[in-house]
Amino acid sequence: MKSGAIVLLLGLLAVWAQLPPAAAQVRPGACPNIRGPGICVERCRGDDSCPPGRKCCSNGCGHVCITPITRPRGRPGVCPRPAGGSICVELCSSDAQCRRRQKCCSNGCGHVCTTVMACVPSLGL
Repeated sequence: MKSGAIVLLLGLLAVWAQLPPAAAQVRPGACPNIRGPGICVERCRGDDSCPPGRKCCSNGCGHVCITPITRPRGRPGVCPRPAGGSICVELCSSDAQCRRRQKCCSNGCGHVCTTVMACVPSLGL
């Protein structure tokens, strides 16, 4: 049983070692919203594996290089400060990819849709 756990750990370390740094993965712009399933191919592994001006985006099944949306609209509200201990995933790149009352916020390592409170003026009490 211990050898199986060691093999699994070594496999996870090998995958982690091949990933580019998080800062290198994200290019400006947003991936368009997915409309139904796409072809199940992995043609990119992060924005750095795409030609200049293109992003690695999910197509509903796999990932392909596409021209990003360059003027995403931001939503009101403030993202909370990352608390740490977060998973390193990019689940969004703009507020437009999140539900109403959510913003695309950093979790300290990646970006996730987060419910935010509307800004309320301080009473100064």
